[in-house]
Amino acid sequence: MNMPKRQKVHATIELILRNEKIGHEEKILRKLKLAVRQGIPSGHSHLKDAVRPALYTQFRGKGFPLKSLNNRKLPEWRSLSHWMGAQIIAMAIGQFEHRQFRVRLHDDVRLREEAKGTDLKVYLRDRITRILGEGYEEDPWYLFVIEDLDTDGKSFVRPHAHGVVRIRPLPLRNIRNKRSRAAYQQTAVSAGLEKAELRAGLAAMRRLLKQATGNDINARRIVNGVSQDGNVWMRKSYHRYFNDEAISYAFKNADSPSSNLPSNRLAISQAARAEGKKLWELIRRGEQALEQWN
Repeated sequence: MNMPKRQKVHATIELILRNEKIGHEEKILRKLKLAVRQGIPSGHSHLKDAVRPALYTQFRGKGFPLKSLNNRKLPEWRSLSHWMGAQIIAMAIGQFEHRQFRVRLHDDVRLREEAKGTDLKVYLRDRITRILGEGYEEDPWYLFVIEDLDTDGKSFVRPHAHGVVRIRPLPLRNIRNKRSRAAYQQTAVSAGLEKAELRAGLAAMRRLLKQATGNDINARRIVNGVSQDGNVWMRKSYHRYFNDEAISYAFKNADSPSSNLPSNRLAISQAARAEGKKLWELIRRGEQALEQWN
């Protein structure tokens, strides 16, 4: 089959054409979206949960536990494809302040590691997971896909990562730079402490991603005529709770052959994976699944 250009086709549709299992799961995902959206105005949105964020209460309302299109129980977590698992994990991360991101290695780092014979995909994956792990006392929540092909999946490009990461508030007392701390304290006065600490946490996450990819403050902005300014890119999700097209786009080349990353192009933190599994159990089992969160 001659595939149309990717820019003209939703990434999810392409995955469905290549993978029958994803086609079946995408129907479940659509049913899940409908059930959640119907529950939000039904009065469940006001429920308070001391442990879980607001949207989790939507899965305790009408429409859950969710059944398959044949009115059967949904498959267990271990039976889901990597794509569907990532969709649920992204939903779990989406309950909190979070950002989509795309990062590339700084060209000085890339050229240096290439000269050593380092595999850049492994290097980038391991650097991100290590730096994010060291940057927080708690296990950070993230998922990302390592990629080294262009949008059409034909030509090799600089290895990069597409993903989503939770932004944790950074207590202002933990900011060492006095000038920065004073600036965030002014933000706290004008916008509130919560917003100030979230902004500080966002800035801290950006610094960690820059550190992981060699794009820190001392890095050159131009290497061999190529600007490095876009190597670390972050944005808010278009849709807070369902970000399925962004995940599908990240997966667009995930099944392409890779000699060194045959099954590890997808990186997920343990905390995010555990939360995704809990959320899926709440979706498929309903209220009784809450016992596992005690």
